[in-house]
Amino acid sequence: MRASTGSLFIFDMLDIHTHVPGNPQSVLNVSYRTDMALTRCHIVDFQLPEMYSFGIHPWEVRAETLEEELSFLYEAVESKTPCFIGECGIDKVCDVPLDIQIHAFKKQVILAQEKGLPLIVHCVRAASEVASVLRHANFQNVVVIHGVRCGLKQISPLVSLGERMNMFFSFGANFHEETLRFFYPNQLLVESDEGDINESYVSIRNVLGEGVDRVVAESWLKIQQFHKFPKI
Repeated sequence: MRASTGSLFIFDMLDIHTHVPGNPQSVLNVSYRTDMALTRCHIVDFQLPEMYSFGIHPWEVRAETLEEELSFLYEAVESKTPCFIGECGIDKVCDVPLDIQIHAFKKQVILAQEKGLPLIVHCVRAASEVASVLRHANFQNVVVIHGVRCGLKQISPLVSLGERMNMFFSFGANFHEETLRFFYPNQLLVESDEGDINESYVSIRNVLGEGVDRVVAESWLKIQQFHKFPKI
């Protein structure tokens, strides 16, 4: 469904991952950087939307505060009802030491497993490491790999793992066309991240056609089979 305002089209579509509040059909990543706690603020002074995720982004992991951050994250998940744990994951391009990132990711995978929640995963040049953590944890819940932009070869360990578990791949306005087509229709989701969800849908429709809307809705329904989220 869409409404026209001049040359601008506003699409009433699910946004699986965004950092920008305001769209009631989005999963808002509730985190922002402070010198210390990323999670305590969620509990104390943040007005939560209907759908949101809690997590420690790999860019924000700090060895000296990690255990405290994880404690705050557990507290937030206990006291609130997030749809997802994340975004969390591993990023080999950022400056945070890899071993600390992996440790933080493992802890959040365990939390998601314990609480029966899905994961939103940030993965940059770390498909082998992310797949290894999920495989060794025997993770049973849904996994969404967000912001996929690379070619299939770069994420081949996740492609293989995704054949054996409930894994979806989320795309924004910028993507590798071969990769986008590979995950259409069975594992496709759409996101804005820090951009505009309308631009994401327009870009993806230009490649895949109008069926994208239906496919994303069907993916969301598949996720709901495992997790009781708000209906869109």
